[in-house]
Amino acid sequence: MKNCKNLKSVKVGLLLCVLFFVCSVAWGQGFTAKRTDYGVGYLEYLPPNYNPSKQYPVIIFLHGSGERGDGSPASLEKIKKNGIPKLIKNGADICVNVNGREQCFIVLCPQTNRWGYDREIMPFTRFAAESYPIDPNRIYVTGVSMGGKGSWQAGYNDEDDDNIFAAIAPVSADGDPNKVYKVAEREIPTWVFHGSRDNSIPLRTAEYMVSQLMDADPNPEPLMTIYDGGTHGGSTWDKAYNLGHTYQNPNIYEWFLSHSLSGNGFEDPDDGGEDVVEVIVDDKSASFTSGWVNSTSGAEAKYKTTYRHDNNTNKGSQSATFSTSLEPGVYEVYGWWWEHSNRSSKTPFVISHAEGTSTVIQNQRRSGSRWTLLGTYTFGTSGRVVIGNANTDGYVVADAIKFKKIGDADPGDGETGNAVIVDNSDNGFSRSGSWSLSRQGGDSKYADSYFHDNNSGKGNKTATFSASLAAGSYDVYGWWWNFDNRATNAPFTIRHANGVSTVTKNQRTEGAKWVRLGTYNFNGASTVTLSNANTNGYVVADAIKFVPTGSVGDGDVVDNSPNQEVIDNQSGKFSRSGSWSWSDAGDSKYGNNYFHDGNGNKGQTKAEFKTRLSGTYQVYGWWFAFENRATNVPFDIIHAGGKSTIYKNQSINGGKWVSLGTYQFNGDAQVVIRNNHTNGYVVADAVKFVKVSSNNSRIASDEPALEVASELESTDKSSLYPNPANDILHVKVKTDLNDFTVQLMDISGRVYLDKAFSKSAGESEEVTIDLHAYSNVPKGINLVRVLSEEGAETLKFIYK
Repeated sequence: MKNCKNLKSVKVGLLLCVLFFVCSVAWGQGFTAKRTDYGVGYLEYLPPNYNPSKQYPVIIFLHGSGERGDGSPASLEKIKKNGIPKLIKNGADICVNVNGREQCFIVLCPQTNRWGYDREIMPFTRFAAESYPIDPNRIYVTGVSMGGKGSWQAGYNDEDDDNIFAAIAPVSADGDPNKVYKVAEREIPTWVFHGSRDNSIPLRTAEYMVSQLMDADPNPEPLMTIYDGGTHGGSTWDKAYNLGHTYQNPNIYEWFLSHSLSGNGFEDPDDGGEDVVEVIVDDKSASFTSGWVNSTSGAEAKYKTTYRHDNNTNKGSQSATFSTSLEPGVYEVYGWWWEHSNRSSKTPFVISHAEGTSTVIQNQRRSGSRWTLLGTYTFGTSGRVVIGNANTDGYVVADAIKFKKIGDADPGDGETGNAVIVDNSDNGFSRSGSWSLSRQGGDSKYADSYFHDNNSGKGNKTATFSASLAAGSYDVYGWWWNFDNRATNAPFTIRHANGVSTVTKNQRTEGAKWVRLGTYNFNGASTVTLSNANTNGYVVADAIKFVPTGSVGDGDVVDNSPNQEVIDNQSGKFSRSGSWSWSDAGDSKYGNNYFHDGNGNKGQTKAEFKTRLSGTYQVYGWWFAFENRATNVPFDIIHAGGKSTIYKNQSINGGKWVSLGTYQFNGDAQVVIRNNHTNGYVVADAVKFVKVSSNNSRIASDEPALEVASELESTDKSSLYPNPANDILHVKVKTDLNDFTVQLMDISGRVYLDKAFSKSAGESEEVTIDLHAYSNVPKGINLVRVLSEEGAETLKFIYK
């Protein structure tokens, strides 16, 4: 995507002006009526805990023709009837949780009295960029009806400057099909929403816009969602802008955030940086016993828009529970409340953690309107805080709880149990090159001493910790004294049963504790080697710990039922070839880690998951989705009928089991992940086989998805008609080979037809597909794939 180069950063004088007028706004509380310096009225929404010194993504929402007006406060009220403004009016905050971090938008809604936005959208966007702390790489436009057309107009505006929009989302809209090619030229991600029963702007109008856009060879390709039975109103618009995942996953807000003019929607989790994991549970996500009172009082004093209080009654019988799933580790736990003189001075917070429960008493008459520390605790895969009102002496407030990860769980500093520790003074420690012994650091070092490389001789020094281990799976930890002159990129290389993995650690910010290096399988001898190659500071070699995980020796995670088998990337049934990199980044991986191909060596890297099965099984894949992932990852399923290839978009739908189809197995069952012709990072994490009662193979999954498959090795020999199609689809196949296969699939890769054909070499063959025969094929964009030994072609069509 082309970078935005013409939006200037905010000038100091203007910033002071912005700071002046926003201080009176109840941020995160709803809309404020505003006017631009050139007279256009608009609604302004600022997110909770708004900070003018921070950059935010912005959504510019464009209203429909029925909400036109003069921009006065009374006229602006009309905008609140539909779409995102309706959500904000009803108390929602436009925030989503992405990879454990809350991401919030500024929302701006200009009002026009014209019948379109062709003259409005560019001046208003420039005004917004100059007047608000907006990230110029994350400007998004969406709207309904006339406003949806305005979204298209933003994409194909007549200005010749660089594109300034990160993505557009027209809803229930028409547009100019003769100009839509500009959206493709500017590489603007586009998601179109429409209702099948829209009588104001017929569905075929939106379909034609999408087909014209696809003819312009867009990259990325557009998404189109058609709501069955949806009309020109709330039955479509409420679904398109839903903040949850009831109607689409990812939702529109998460999809917006996955696109940026910089090319990175989020920080890359595989770049070795230190991720801060924060999980916030607001009162809207908590559970309450009866008797609590919901309140919106308190302006900025509360967290977000609401909180609950016990009404200072029924003491001892009311409780509020804040629960969440967590990545195992050590967390600081915080509470938020609106302080007041009528509050309880002895409110009990009961924290349930890995070691039991702890009760912390807080005075809610003070220390409020901010995050107040409740202590530091070790958690497994879940955390819970219960606020009670027993023996309290005033109003008890339950508003929000935050879990902030500060480190990995310590398996025990002094007690080794079944763990094996190799210290720098043990026989299992050896070194090459010139290392300096130090006894500094007090309790920050392990035992009595450690070695450091004296920040010299880079690339010529190694320290190796060797241990003899019983075969099995182990968590591996390192210990060092952290200090500000340490290397931020100290490489630990672990040799294990499945190969060699290198983990880079920051010895400035972690340390004085056991820091996890990952989970590995060992078959006896094991080594961890620390090198100083290419490091940027002092490298410390102190101690390594191996802790048995108690899992099956070959690493398999197997359900107690005989009808399911999971193979993780640490399993003995997993193998790989080519150049793979190990990573434990992210909170949506399966198990403790995964492999990725580093977005390199395309066509030379593959990962295999292989087992023995008999019967019909539905096959699933699991990966950590991220914006830099490939959208066209090939999964080869080897089954009784041969080999089927399914392509998956690993930039979305991660952190869960995604169906790869249903197959018959008569012995060997194998899933192979390749990186041939892929357009981003390829992840190999885990696969699952679940036995089904039916013997019908190639059953489509019910998993919803919104990916559009990329064209793969297109030879442009085949074609199809008509497009759009509503009953019969004709596919004209021309290949130099006699044998080929035609697949009909939706945009998630679910296959409904998979049929082999034969013809005379060099001749054309027309395949007729009766779309009515496949009742589960969704309306909207679908795919036909023609496969032969020459390669694969992907043809797109719209199913009406």
